[in-house]
Amino acid sequence: MKIEQLDRDVAADILDEISDLTQHNGIGQVADLIRDGEYDEHDTVARVARHRIQAREQAMNDAMTALKSVQYSPAPYTDGVR
Repeated sequence: MKIEQLDRDVAADILDEISDLTQHNGIGQVADLIRDGEYDEHDTVARVARHRIQAREQAMNDAMTALKSVQYSPAPYTDGVR
């Protein structure tokens, strides 16, 4: 699974919120490491990446389903005459 910066940012934001709510500075320090790309192996980063990938796959599947449901009909041949 490829970790993107977006995954790091979301995971770090989640941990920052937990840090603020619990007033636990250590969690905020972990968030900083994640945001800087120094702790990609943290469970939160992997979970965020997994959700991002699943959301993209679902969006692609939904788009393909929508495209398959569209009825195409060829334009009538007019020969330039109306």
